[in-house]
Amino acid sequence: MDKVLSLLVLIFVAPFVFAETNFDGRWIDLTHAFSEESIYWPTADSFKKTTVAEGDTEAGYYYSAYNFSAAEHGGTHLDAPIHFFKGGNSVDQVPVEQFIGNGVLIRIAEKAKLNRNYQFSVADILKWEKQHGAIEEGSILLIDTGSSHLWPDMKKYMGTDERGEAAVGKLKFPGIHPDAANFLIAKRKIKAVGLDTPSIDYGGSRLFKTHQILYGNNVLGFENVANLDKLPAKGFMIIALPMKIKGGSGAPLRIVAFIPAYADVCNTINSLSWLVGSWHSKTPTLEIVESWKQVSTSTLEGRGSTRSVKKDKVLSAETLRLVEMSGEVFFLAKVASNNMPVPFKLTKCTGSSAFFENPKHDFPKKLEYQFIAPDKLSVLVTGSEGKGFTIDYTRLEGS
Repeated sequence: MDKVLSLLVLIFVAPFVFAETNFDGRWIDLTHAFSEESIYWPTADSFKKTTVAEGDTEAGYYYSAYNFSAAEHGGTHLDAPIHFFKGGNSVDQVPVEQFIGNGVLIRIAEKAKLNRNYQFSVADILKWEKQHGAIEEGSILLIDTGSSHLWPDMKKYMGTDERGEAAVGKLKFPGIHPDAANFLIAKRKIKAVGLDTPSIDYGGSRLFKTHQILYGNNVLGFENVANLDKLPAKGFMIIALPMKIKGGSGAPLRIVAFIPAYADVCNTINSLSWLVGSWHSKTPTLEIVESWKQVSTSTLEGRGSTRSVKKDKVLSAETLRLVEMSGEVFFLAKVASNNMPVPFKLTKCTGSSAFFENPKHDFPKKLEYQFIAPDKLSVLVTGSEGKGFTIDYTRLEGS
């Protein structure tokens, strides 16, 4: 009862609390928009939308309405257990609390890039757990195969853009190995699993054993999930609510993640994606610009410059880099006068802040980045005894 009450508070009260506190965290939409571009199984009916009415009425008000049709299994969607398990829960029978839970994310993008039929393994799980701890019972596991960025190119995403039964034999995309499915059931007792591919089984599967194993134990499946590259490895909540189709084996899904500001999400470069863009600060004497872009799943590259307003002269320029190495993140800053960059280690972060330290450096010893709002960034630069200064940035338009 206490757990149900807590969930109700989160769903109905939290939005108002967050509104008052400028959202103490971040919401990430993990759903591909439904349209005629949405990807469906080669043998399934695709998404269709037709116009009933659209425009100004004779009475003077605007009115629009549309009809749509689609198969259950396409776009970002839910697989209910009954999809592959006789007697399993249909969409309307799944307990609401099974759609909501603590999320964990395991990335296999590099492996999937080399082998589009790669199967997520027990070894992948154990490697993740060595760094982050065991997956807790009742978790919602998400698997980032790096496929989301291929959407909606059907051929690149699933191996073929052909339709019909013959096309099924040409499918290529990553999935979950049956051994990993058995491990997640017996050893970790997850409540749901999702990934950024058309199926939880790999493209070459013909028996769909992973479907049989997971759904046979009433575990939910989320397929064609989006934006997994924006999530940390842990410390976030998943809310995945499907269309409630009576007796349905699947349904369109709106799935989102919430990353609280207090969460420890210092696991990957992707947890610092809020830095990407161009930031500008100007005082009567100085103009400072700092720009960041993501160049790979493990690297952000940046540049910084300080200009004298009165003299209209660049006083300093830096080459910046954020690099993920061996499970840790480092901030590297290099100025023209130094042959080697100065490294700062990421020691603490939340969904909206990052702390970098190098106690052996004279100045600065610490860099603290605070993401105040989508268009505001504050950087605290400190040395010994906390002495230093703060730079307040505004995001440049269009960045």
